[in-house]
Amino acid sequence: MKKAFLLSILLSLLIWGHSPLYGMEGTINNLPTEPIKQPRVVYLKWGQKLVCDYVWRDGDTIFVVVHGKKFAIGYAPNEIDMERSFGAPPKGAVPKQIEGVSVVDLYDKSGMENLINQVAELYLSSLAQHQGKLPPDLFNALQRAGRDAFAGTKMQKKVLQVMKSSFDPELVQEVLGWLLSPLGQKVTTLESIQFSPKTLEDMQAFGRRLQSNPPPQNRLELIRRLDAAVGASEKNAEVALMILVQTATAMEEAMSKENRMGVEEMRRELDLRRPQLEENARKSTEISFIYIYQTLTDKELHRYVSFSESETGMAYHKMVFEALMAALSDAAEENGKAAAKILGEYVRKKGG
Repeated sequence: MKKAFLLSILLSLLIWGHSPLYGMEGTINNLPTEPIKQPRVVYLKWGQKLVCDYVWRDGDTIFVVVHGKKFAIGYAPNEIDMERSFGAPPKGAVPKQIEGVSVVDLYDKSGMENLINQVAELYLSSLAQHQGKLPPDLFNALQRAGRDAFAGTKMQKKVLQVMKSSFDPELVQEVLGWLLSPLGQKVTTLESIQFSPKTLEDMQAFGRRLQSNPPPQNRLELIRRLDAAVGASEKNAEVALMILVQTATAMEEAMSKENRMGVEEMRRELDLRRPQLEENARKSTEISFIYIYQTLTDKELHRYVSFSESETGMAYHKMVFEALMAALSDAAEENGKAAAKILGEYVRKKGG
């Protein structure tokens, strides 16, 4: 699922000092390389403002630690408005309120819209596997219902509603800083097509090749750390169970009482299958992560994993997952009710 999409390097000890940076003149001739806590506002060239407790450089990378956080994000000097950020002494006070950031900005830059728009096609491609077993008129009706229930515009509205209910401007600012960075944009592009039919088809072939050509152990460890940090395997299994329950519950309403399994009995049956479902989700998630991030270097992947393991990374993934779950739950319930009505009418028509 989709998923985010963040970057940083965790640091438990920060040390400051001074050294030249690219021969720049004035008060920015030197940037710290060892820590002295000194609040400063850093302006990124795309307009983002970061309120930082620490700023220092390591080689060709400038690292910043946003106020109140315990991890750093690295930027190239050409990504920062150097004159505006370092042309004057830093202010001692930290602004109490961050303005100019919104959930809509986060939604637009995160690639979530592309993911959401792929959900309907993902559902319809699964439905198409049963096309040969269904009468054409019944299949077409179910297809229309699914396309309407999982429409991107409906799901987007729900996602934004849930995200706004837990809006944290500091979190959004930090995430936007990552999403607008070169590596953030690279990761977002890779993640934004993960549910497309072609990607899923290519991923299946890729998974078969992995059996005889697995990745190096250190790469596999990074993939598993990323899965653990974002909870992808567990969440994928949870989504599958939720959709099954929502759809089956709605369809139960169309059945006669003697043919109904009952919600509790159905849940017990699904709980029995949960371990196998979770194991399947773990394996499929591992394959998908190896495939999706295969063009990232180990260093790039490590930076992404480190951020995902941070407080902000976990908070961001949690917010996104809750929003997507709410949207998927509503869509699955709507689709289940529509399917129940379609099947009920079909049975009555056939019986008549």
